[in-house]
Amino acid sequence: MPEPIASLTPDQSALLPGFVENWRNVALATTPIDPAAARRAVRALYRAAGLREPRAVICLASPMACLIMRGILLLLQRHMRRSFPSSYVSFYDRDLHKYLCEDLDEPFSVMAWRATWAQLEEQIGETRWRPLVEQLSGIEAVAYPLGDRIRRLDPDPLSHQLTPALRQQLTTATLVALVRQVGSRVQGPINEQIRNDFGRSFDSRNARRPGAFLRRHRFDEWHSPGLIGGQEAPLLALHDFAELIGVRYEAKAKRRLEAYKGYARRCGWLYAFGSVAFVSDRPSEMHFDAQRRLHHATRAAVRYRDGWGAYVWHGRAVPSWVIEQRDSMTPEMIDALPDAAVRQIAMEIFGRDRYLATRQPNLIAADELHGQPRSLLEMYVSGFPFRIIEVVNGSRERDGTRRKFHLVAMPGDTPAEVIAASYGIAPAHYREAVRT
Repeated sequence: MPEPIASLTPDQSALLPGFVENWRNVALATTPIDPAAARRAVRALYRAAGLREPRAVICLASPMACLIMRGILLLLQRHMRRSFPSSYVSFYDRDLHKYLCEDLDEPFSVMAWRATWAQLEEQIGETRWRPLVEQLSGIEAVAYPLGDRIRRLDPDPLSHQLTPALRQQLTTATLVALVRQVGSRVQGPINEQIRNDFGRSFDSRNARRPGAFLRRHRFDEWHSPGLIGGQEAPLLALHDFAELIGVRYEAKAKRRLEAYKGYARRCGWLYAFGSVAFVSDRPSEMHFDAQRRLHHATRAAVRYRDGWGAYVWHGRAVPSWVIEQRDSMTPEMIDALPDAAVRQIAMEIFGRDRYLATRQPNLIAADELHGQPRSLLEMYVSGFPFRIIEVVNGSRERDGTRRKFHLVAMPGDTPAEVIAASYGIAPAHYREAVRT
C-alpha cells in the first residue's frame, strides 16, 4: 500500500474554494425537485445498498408531509380489521379521510393526502385500502442506510465502508484538515440546526397542527429526519474531495457513494422504509444571519412549498408565535415556555427592559467591571423567586452598540460571586483580567 497522503498539492488546494461552494449549493438548494428523477435516485440508492427496491416512492412537499403520510399509512395498518363504510372504500372517500384525519382538518393534510393517494395509485395500481396496506407492510421498520443509529434494513452503512479508506490513505493531519476545510465549510452548524430543531419548532398550544397529530399517536422517531439528502452534503463532500486527491474506495463503497451523491443532488430529505420511501421537496426559502445561522426576525427561517417550515432565531428554533405574534406577546406567555434558551429569545424579542419592568425586580447587588455595569436581580416568575445576573457584552455589535444579557444566576451574593460560580471557580480565586 502506498504511503498515506500527507498534504494537499498547490493545485489541489486551489480546487477547494470552488469545490466547497458547489457542495454548499447542494446543501442549501431551494429549487423544486423533479419527482421522476427523485424516484430513480431513490431506487438506485436502495440497489446500491443491497436492499430490495421499495414498492412505492412518494414525493411530497415537505418533511412534515412525509411524516404525516407515514403516520396515516400506519393508522391504516392498525385499523385493517376495523370495518369502514365499505369493504372496498376508495382512498378518495371523504369518510375514510375524516376517520383517519379527524384531528387534521386543514388544507395541509388534505394536500398531502391527495398527493399520496394519486402516487400510490400510479405506482401500485391499487386504490382499495386493504390490499394496498398489505403490499406496504414493513413501513414500521425504519431504514437509515447512511446513519449509525438505526440500521434494521442496512447493517453496513456507507460511512462504515468509506471511513477506513480515509484512515488508511490519509495521514491524521490531512484527514483533520479536510474535515475542517471541506465538511465544516460546506454547511457547518446548519446541518444540525435543520435536522434537530424541526422537531422542536411546533406550537404545542394548537392540537390540530401536524406535530401534535404525530405526538398524539406516538409514532416513534417521528421528528427525526432521514439521514440522506442535501443536509448530508458535509459528509458526502468530504469523501468526494478525498477521492479527488487520490483516495480509492472499494468497488461496493464506490457504487454506494455515487448513489448517495446522486440522491443528494436531486432531492431533499428521504424517509426510507422497507416497502415505501417518502421523499421531501427542498425548501422554497432559507434565511440566515451574518454568522450563517438560520434566522428570520419576522417569519419562518425555512419555508416549504406547502407552507410548513421552522421559525429560527439566530440558530435556535422557537414556536411560531414567538416571532409572528410578538405584538400580542405577554410576560406570562414567556414564563410558560419550558425551554430556558427559548425564554431568553422571547424576552429579547419582547424587550428585556420592558419585561423586567413588568416584573419589578429587586436589586440585590451591583458592581462594575471594565467600565460595564453588572446587576444581581431577584424577581417573581409564576409565583416563585427567580434570580438573574444582568451583564453588558464586552465586545460591540456591528452597529457599535453593546448587547445586554440576563443570565440565570448561580449561587452568590454579589455579581462577582455569581459569575465566578458560573465557571465553577471559588470567588476568592476568580479574576477577570482581560476581555477579548
